[in-house]
Amino acid sequence: MVHTQEHWCQTSPSNIIISKDNTSITWEQNIDIHKKYWDALKVDVSNYYQIKDALIEGILSNSCVSYSKIDTNKYELKKGAKK
Repeated sequence: MVHTQEHWCQTSPSNIIISKDNTSITWEQNIDIHKKYWDALKVDVSNYYQIKDALIEGILSNSCVSYSKIDTNKYELKKGAKK
């Protein structure tokens, strides 16, 4: 069985797609798969999420796609005008 990226995103145990249309996709992270590794190092996992958010925003900075953290565990990618 071949799994497409869309299939993986829809079935990933750590992320659930909440909404999707032609211009945006919103998902919720329901399991923190990174926390145990950061805890093992005795480092706050929020550091990982700050790095991740900055990296994604940087990668998308010269594109027509914006990345937003809507809530604690809810994120959105949106095509169109930048914020």
